[in-house]
Amino acid sequence: MLKGSFHATVESKNRITEAEMYVANGNSGSLLSYKTASELGLIKIKVDAVDVDERITVDKLAEDHPELFAGVEKLKKHQVKLHIDPTVQKMVEKEIDNLLEQDITSQ
Repeated sequence: MLKGSFHATVESKNRITEAEMYVANGNSGSLLSYKTASELGLIKIKVDAVDVDERITVDKLAEDHPELFAGVEKLKKHQVKLHIDPTVQKMVEKEIDNLLEQDITSQ
């Protein structure tokens, strides 16, 4: 449970930054946010796997992984309870009827 927060100047061996610190119940230790740890130079995440020149699009995903876009599958033996806003209930019922007619879902 969060007891409160405060602003503090924190420092590491080579850097100083301002951070909001949170005080919580328990004895599970301290944790710095990613932002604070980065500003203090305590962590660095290097990403080499992303090619910024190549944009990922649905068309590209479909081309690279056609098995993900082939047909419609059903989740069987699983019941879902829908919590529907009464103001849109008729539209949802109509769409459910449409899915039933296309054999995409079942009762």
